[in-house]
Amino acid sequence: YEALVTSKSAGWTPIETRAKPFHGNFDGMGYRIEGLKIDTSSFEPAGLFGRVAKGVVQNLVLPQVQVKGRASVGAVAGQLDQANGISGQPNRPLDAGLVGQTEAKIEKVFASGKVEATDGQQGGLIGIIYAKETDPVTLTEVGFIGDVLGGIGTTNLKVGGLIGSVERDGSTSNAGELVINSAYFVGTVAGNDSLGGIIGDISTPVDAQVSEIYSSATIFPPGTGRTRLGALIGAIRENGAGADPSVSVTGNIYWNNTGPEWETAGSGTHTATALGTSSLAATGSGSIVEITSEDELLGVTAETTLSGFDFATPDPTWEPVTAATEGSFSDLFPILANIDT
Repeated sequence: YEALVTSKSAGWTPIETRAKPFHGNFDGMGYRIEGLKIDTSSFEPAGLFGRVAKGVVQNLVLPQVQVKGRASVGAVAGQLDQANGISGQPNRPLDAGLVGQTEAKIEKVFASGKVEATDGQQGGLIGIIYAKETDPVTLTEVGFIGDVLGGIGTTNLKVGGLIGSVERDGSTSNAGELVINSAYFVGTVAGNDSLGGIIGDISTPVDAQVSEIYSSATIFPPGTGRTRLGALIGAIRENGAGADPSVSVTGNIYWNNTGPEWETAGSGTHTATALGTSSLAATGSGSIVEITSEDELLGVTAETTLSGFDFATPDPTWEPVTAATEGSFSDLFPILANIDT
């Protein structure tokens, strides 16, 4: 990493761009890239990858990131989508050697640190996702611990602990599909407009399926401006011109809000809810459960609190963290067992 950074002040130059996205499979093999730094107020999309289109990023740990850009900002990728061609050249294949690649997936990836944007969309891992109706965008076994900070006073800023914004790909007429399994966020989300512990905003027809997720988020909305708040999703907005987005809870998800400004900031009282500003109810067989005390998520207590999470099988998905656990950034919050954080 150090050998590839040409500017110590600006830091890392994201792999590929919006016009020429990454298309393929990046397997980190469990290695760490520690202290990833990007510092530019004019660059978008920004992250380890600028844009990933029909690509897979997996088995990667990014501790102590410092990522700052203008819009579409995330530690892993600024933008994730399933586009078939290079932006502005729809008939040109992304990579002749990988034309069979159809997935857009982030799997077994953890990051910690700080992600900032001055405008647009930002998430701890992904800034913005554009989803199609086939081959859903998937995030499996992912987590972020730290701060996701938006530009206070900037309107239309969507900030999420994992994903800033999810929208339907403009090339499709049907609802896009997003699947999130086994994910978590612990930290602070701040900014204007749509703020969520997991996703900041779902604003166009997207069918989201979520399972085994927990969020312990401190939400800091500004004192003025349009503010939509949710401990899991900041806003699920109705689409007056067509089909609405939907959220299907297929496995239990848990939330705890620790933000002291939650009830008082902005014009009026913000009631702490899981799905924020939405008249659209979640469906599915799973439950959305509020955790009234952060202590219920700490240490071995988490195994009892997070009912339905896989802590006990021979190859468990989740692992409780105790004082004896070394090398973890989680401060006793449960972690994903298959990622060495």
